[in-house]
Amino acid sequence: MGTITSQVKKFGNNGSMSRGASAVSTRQQQADVELRVLLLGTAGAGKTTVFKQLQMLHKSGFTERHRLLYRHVIYFNVNQIFKELLDGCVQLGIDSSAIEPQIAEITVYLSKMEGKTQTQNLSSSHIVEVMKDLWNSSVLQQCFARRNEIRLLDSCEFFLSELNIIIRMGYSPTTDDILRAYATTIGTDEFVFPFRPGLEARLIDVGGLAIARRQWVNYANNLAAVFYVCDLSGYCRTVEDDGVEKNSLHHSLAVFKEVEESPLLKKTPFVVLLNKTDLFDTFLSSLPLSTCMPDFEGPNDPFSAEAFIRDHFLAAFSRKSAIYIHSTSAINAQGVEKMIIDTMKVVMKKMKSNQSME
Repeated sequence: MGTITSQVKKFGNNGSMSRGASAVSTRQQQADVELRVLLLGTAGAGKTTVFKQLQMLHKSGFTERHRLLYRHVIYFNVNQIFKELLDGCVQLGIDSSAIEPQIAEITVYLSKMEGKTQTQNLSSSHIVEVMKDLWNSSVLQQCFARRNEIRLLDSCEFFLSELNIIIRMGYSPTTDDILRAYATTIGTDEFVFPFRPGLEARLIDVGGLAIARRQWVNYANNLAAVFYVCDLSGYCRTVEDDGVEKNSLHHSLAVFKEVEESPLLKKTPFVVLLNKTDLFDTFLSSLPLSTCMPDFEGPNDPFSAEAFIRDHFLAAFSRKSAIYIHSTSAINAQGVEKMIIDTMKVVMKKMKSNQSME
């Protein structure tokens, strides 16, 4: 059905669209007057949700123009979700004969929407009723119950339970809607926010796809820290990267190792955000960590399982610079901001201590 990318750009302090392609010399000048933080991670880990959280908190929310742009992203997400659910039924071998008429209708509709990333809509009340019938059917509920086995947006249940609101005339997405909307980040986005009086921080969000990750090296100089976001729930899910299907958590660990081994980041502190703790806990109740990570022999509770994954990141970190690991759910606004600010204060204190010893 195509992919909607970050055509919805993050807005700079002056209200214009900020771009990640600023000149290297400009970035060097900025590095002298602000903290520069690089936000990395694989596709779908939740990096951009963290980015949007800080953007929202420090810009007094989103502008109406921004909300209207995200409305089309959400429409696209809803259409994408139904395509993924129907594909999932086929993949999982779920008998869908009971809802064949509805599937036929929605398939025609989705075909018409193919590639129309700029004009996604849910204007047909009839199609919305078909969507509701499909979502409430036992067929799609069976598929959703096995969502870790298929490619499905995390916001599936949230948006489909809000269909009546989303289709209203003049619908303006709430902050929660925007935080849950997903658009693939292509390239790089930046956002400046106050860290403390007289000092600002520049958060640089690099896309998680393989082709976008190659750009991170352009931002590796004079960093205060690297924030690496990992999707905890990826332990039992797969992701496609460069055309290859991989276990999402194993892939995240491999990319982390690749990043931390860079000589350009030899003295840069790392902060690992173990994201999507809510989804991780949900999956763990029915899918033990040991089924996907056979070397785990501890009790299958969130604390023990999370500690095991945390240890894997610590083991992968070979340098002498500092590493901090936190668990989070990026849709928790206040929690994300406090964690990032508190961690950066610790990083700054550590940096000053190291400088005084040199």
